[in-house]
This record gives sequence, C-alpha cells and structure tokens, in this order.
Amino acid sequence: MKTTSCCILSLFAAVVFASGPKERFSFEKSPQLGRKIHYDRQLLAWAQFEYPDNLKLTISRHYDAFLVGGEGEFADFSFSIPYEGEELKSTSAELITPQGKVKKVGKENLSHQLAHTFEVYSDRKKAVWSLSNVDVGSIVCIEYTVEHGVFAGCGYAFLQDVRWDLDSTIVEFIPPRGWTVRLTPEAVPPGRVVVDGLNVYAGAMKRWEERPFQGDFGFSAARFSFEILPIGKDRPPKEWSDVSTEWVRRWGELKNGVGTLHYAAEQPLVLDSLFRRFEHDFRYVAIELGEGGVIPHLPKDVLKNRYGDCKDLSFFLCSALKEAGVEIYPVLVRAPWHEPFVAEYPNPFQFNHCITAVVRGGDTLYYDPTVPGMDPGVLLPEERNSYALWLKEGSSLIRLPGDLKDVPVTRSLAGVLSPDGSFTGTLTLGYRYVGMAMAVHFPDRKAMEKEIRNKLRDNYVIDFRSVSTDEAQRTLVAELTLRNYARAAGGNLYCTPYPFMAERDSVLSGLPGGYFVDSMRPVNTAVTLQVPDGVSLPPDTTSTAKHSMGETLFAAHAEGNTLNLSWSSGFSDWQYPPESKPHLDSLLHAMNRQQAIVVRLRGLK
Repeated sequence: MKTTSCCILSLFAAVVFASGPKERFSFEKSPQLGRKIHYDRQLLAWAQFEYPDNLKLTISRHYDAFLVGGEGEFADFSFSIPYEGEELKSTSAELITPQGKVKKVGKENLSHQLAHTFEVYSDRKKAVWSLSNVDVGSIVCIEYTVEHGVFAGCGYAFLQDVRWDLDSTIVEFIPPRGWTVRLTPEAVPPGRVVVDGLNVYAGAMKRWEERPFQGDFGFSAARFSFEILPIGKDRPPKEWSDVSTEWVRRWGELKNGVGTLHYAAEQPLVLDSLFRRFEHDFRYVAIELGEGGVIPHLPKDVLKNRYGDCKDLSFFLCSALKEAGVEIYPVLVRAPWHEPFVAEYPNPFQFNHCITAVVRGGDTLYYDPTVPGMDPGVLLPEERNSYALWLKEGSSLIRLPGDLKDVPVTRSLAGVLSPDGSFTGTLTLGYRYVGMAMAVHFPDRKAMEKEIRNKLRDNYVIDFRSVSTDEAQRTLVAELTLRNYARAAGGNLYCTPYPFMAERDSVLSGLPGGYFVDSMRPVNTAVTLQVPDGVSLPPDTTSTAKHSMGETLFAAHAEGNTLNLSWSSGFSDWQYPPESKPHLDSLLHAMNRQQAIVVRLRGLK
C-alpha cells in the first residue's frame, strides 16, 4: 500500500511522513513547477476528517495545491472556502514561484465575504484567497481547518471537480475510539482508487463534464461513500424512526419562539387559495440543507423578512397551518432521486431539501413551498421517487411518489404550407404537468421567443407575429412564420415536418452508473399542414418501435388538402445499466429516424 500511495504522489511531490500536511507534502522540487498551462490545475487534494469521542463534532483539515495557468506570463488566482458562523478555525497560503522560491501569502490577500446577501443567512460565509499577477507555472498551496458542529458520520467525498483536472487525492479518517469507517469507491475508473484501512488514495481525474444520459455531478462523478460505524456492528445504533423523533423534538424546541402568526386565520380555510397567497407573499432563497443547517429559522423572523430557504418556508407554513387546525408536517428530502444516499445509515444530514405533507381526509398531499404554481400533491420531476423522512414522531424512511408517467408533454404546430416552402400558423407548447400554473416563468416577449428558438430546428428563419402564455391551458402560444420549413425543387416540395430538434440516434459513452433520462413522461407532437392546391399527398403511414427501454410511434394521415402527422415517444425507466446501451441506442435510433422523416409532395405548380 505504501508503494501505491507513493506512486500516486510521485506525480507532484516528494513525500515526507510526518504529522502535518506541509511536512508531508513538499512542492519546492515538484516536476510540475514552472510548467506552462492554459488553465489552473489542482495537483493535490488532501483532506482529513476527525471525529472526537463525544460524537458531536466533525473536524475537517484540508491542504490543496494548484498549478497556476494562464494565456500569458502572469495570471490571477482565487480559491474559496465555504463555512458557516465560526466554523473556519484557521487558514494559510503560500506561493512557490517557478524558480522554487517559497513566499508566504499575506492576510491582505484573504477576504471574508457573505455567501448570501440576505439578512437571515448572514452566517453563511466564504473565505477567498485572491492573488494577482502570479507567474504562470507557480504553485499555490492552501491549508485550512473547518470545525462542523455536527457528527457528519456518512456521506460522499468526490474525486472529481467541475472546475479543474485533479492529479491526486488523499482522504484520511480518524474515527472515534471504538469506531471504524467503511469506504466504498463508486463510479471510478479501474485502477485509479486504492482503499487502505481508514484512508483513500486516488490518481489523476479529469474534471467532470455533464453529458446526456449520464446523470448529474452527484451521481456520475468519481467518488466514494463513507460510513462511520461502531466496531463489531454492521449498522449505526439508530433507526430512521429514532432520527425523525429526535428532530421533531429539536424543531419543537423552537416553539417558544414561534409566537402567534395569524397567517392562516381566514375561515373557511381554502388550501389552494392560501398557497397562492403564500407564493405571492414569500420569496425562496436557494440555500440547500447542509451540515448544521437542518434547524430552521423562527417563523416570526421569516414572516417579518418575507423570504427563507426550503426548511424555513416549510416550518413557517407548518406552524401557520397548524394554528388553523390543519394536519401538516415538514418532510426532509434527498433530491434528485438518483442523488447518492446511504439508506442503511440513519442520519438527517444526508437530506438536501425540505417540503411539506398535508394530511386531509385520509389523503397525503405533498407541497413544495419553494416552487410557485404547484398543485398540492404534484411533485417536481427531480423530487419524485426521492428518499424522504417525515418530521413526525416514529416516521420511517420512505420514497416519495413516482413520475407522472400518464401525463404527457404536448406540442403542436398547425397552419399553411406555402409553395415557397415557408410555413405560417400556430405553435403551441404545453406545460400542463406542473399543476395550477406554468412551470416556466417568461418575464417578457424576448424570453418567450428564446424558449421557442431553443426548441425548434436551427435551420429555420423565424418571424414572430405574436407570442403569449395561456395560464388556464398552461401553454406557450406563438403565431409565426417558419422559413426553410420545406424546400421546393423539380415541381416537388420536400418537407421534414417534425419541427423540433430531433432526438440523437445513440447515447454517448457511459459511466459505471449507467445512463439516465430527464423524464419518463411521453412526449406527444402533432403537426397539421394545409398544403398548396393540386399537390398530391403521400399515403397513410404508421411506424412503431417497442421494447423494454420504451417505445416510439409515428403516424401520417391525409384528408383533402390537409396532412396530419403525429409522434409519440417515451422511456420505460429513469436509469439504465451500462449493458443496456445497445437496446437504448436502438430505441433512440428509431426515435431519430421517425423524427427525421422527409415527406415529398408532388405536383407543385
């Protein structure tokens, strides 16, 4: 094992086995020093997580080294360290010039900034190291210690970053006495990660880039899971029911500071009306649940400021509706559904979102107070199937209801096809699945036109006559002309009637996690064309492709001088294992082939 770790480290440093990271990792003679690159590159990410025996804290120590890149001789460099309250215990930085000279970076290069400008969240901060006019090829080393006020006993540590390539990673764990750590690499290239007792060593990793059908960063990036467990036991001593009961008590300790809100005082109480008023009165501030962030702010402060994060809005809504006699509970959620989650390790700090659950007449209606326009009982796509925990005494871990597979996405194009190949008519895009209002808010006509341009084929020249939204029908409607919709040649019109960007005909290279789709909901597209007089229409046609991955359908029907075409496609699941690529490629190829059909209209005068 020592040989393996030294092999990894030899990429960037000489190793000296001592207590602190500065003594262990020396970069003055690194072969990377002086190397000219265009972008910053991380040479080392070292982290050590210590868990004191009182099981109330997590102390994380970090040492990061970066090779400064740039287009010229000099470049600027910055690095941010997020923290809350007084968590940041120490930080220092040093600069090694291309000539090997070590310079201590002064505190004048360190600034402490608010991570958010909202008063309620003034405890969210970031320490920013900023260096100007640094010689390209220099190495910057940053050391810092953060003390978290919770026992973060499980989670995921990532070996990739979205900002830069990373040469080597070392993560060490110091569990409490009588405890150990279980480490499991996930989605890592073969031979790149070695687990040795309480430590993880990882070799070079390319920065993570999002690709279709491969999930988001949390699911696709190279990472490993960690679980701090008592020795001799294969699971922690708590059940999920113990966690829910404990956090009901902790949230309940805030009740003396809740006060009387009188926000839901009207009788009879109509939930839909109250939710619409709530959405008008309050603003969501996007701060996810994090370590030490499961306790909400007082509802009276949220009412005063008229904004809050997910747990603040949920706790306020629960407090206000309970005053009115409504049975309602906060619900902790891990979203999206495919985010890493250790179900066998009961710990509330795995959750990153909070919604509410209203119980009425034996039914449960989930409501997300952070998303305007949602019907009670309708969840966002990324929330469906997610792990969740009601903050109700004795509640167990559950999965939220699944995808609304029976509610399709609808799109239509209807109008007149001219002899010159241009189309004039009406385009309608449907957003019905979100509930009482549209999922997408378009602040002005420019935003509406941009939405349409992004969805239509890019060879069209689009002339908009009018664009509007219909809240009752949850649609975006445009009266427009599409030039280049068809091509006239040799007395014929050649038309590719499917107006939207066609589905790609295969998936890209996969990761160990497999392939993912954004939604299982079917997409239904209808096109109605009135063709020029005297043009002969093609015969009726149908095409179907069905298998375990999903299905795709196409139909064309002529009646008089009108051609009606329809497409319907959908997937049978969210996630597909790596070995399913040939079948998934086959389905996508069928979708692409149907959407790329060219219709020839003969007899053009």
